[in-house]
Amino acid sequence: MQITFNCQLISKQNILPFDYHYQLYSALKKAYIKKYHCWLTYKICPFIISPIQFRYRPTHKKFVGLRINESEIIIQLRTLDTKILEEFNNAINDGHIINLYGGSGLSFIVVSRTIEYITFDSNSWFRLLKPGMNVNGEIFTKPHTKEFKSCLFQNLVSKHQAIFGSEEEFSEDCFKIIPNSLITRKTLTVKTDKYYSYTFDFSLDCPDKLIEVGLNCGFGSRNTMGLGFCNVIKPIEAIEPKYIPLPGLLVR
Repeated sequence: MQITFNCQLISKQNILPFDYHYQLYSALKKAYIKKYHCWLTYKICPFIISPIQFRYRPTHKKFVGLRINESEIIIQLRTLDTKILEEFNNAINDGHIINLYGGSGLSFIVVSRTIEYITFDSNSWFRLLKPGMNVNGEIFTKPHTKEFKSCLFQNLVSKHQAIFGSEEEFSEDCFKIIPNSLITRKTLTVKTDKYYSYTFDFSLDCPDKLIEVGLNCGFGSRNTMGLGFCNVIKPIEAIEPKYIPLPGLLVR
């Protein structure tokens, strides 16, 4: 399930740093744990937060980030646990102010919220929102390799076991990822660590339970950094894309 927070920028500061996502994660987590503690019982983070979606233009060279052009901001949160979703909906209600820390000085106010189910079928393709997907930390692993497939499979299985507490067996032989040819790579630097992420469209031939885990908890690792967030798209959009969305671009 997904909750969409429709927000407005209320701070004079309108420069969003490229490495903002952990600040966003921390701000939402802080608002949640003031009232609730349900998700803290999980061994992993049982939800994923989307990149902030907005219209922007590049900043002056002396800035490292994006300049927000309009006040409308969209933030999405997904989880398989309906109780956690309801608790986030109560903790971050209309009028709640989201402050991004780390000296960015950005503040958003929640104007409205909507809750919806994320649906897909056997013909669905999936589009990674930037900064993309990472499956193996600091190790350079390309999406077309067997190693990438194996790491992604193990990641989804371990998340499924951590969330549902079951020892249900999945066969890697029945897991297949098909990326399209438009793959872009990005190097993320967090303190002194570097991570390689990839943005691309892909289809999956595997049990629906693993796809649901990926859509609602993130594909791959480093999900609190914004990696692994996907949208469901039509096959024609992946095979014959008319454009590649820019980071943070809000498409109407």
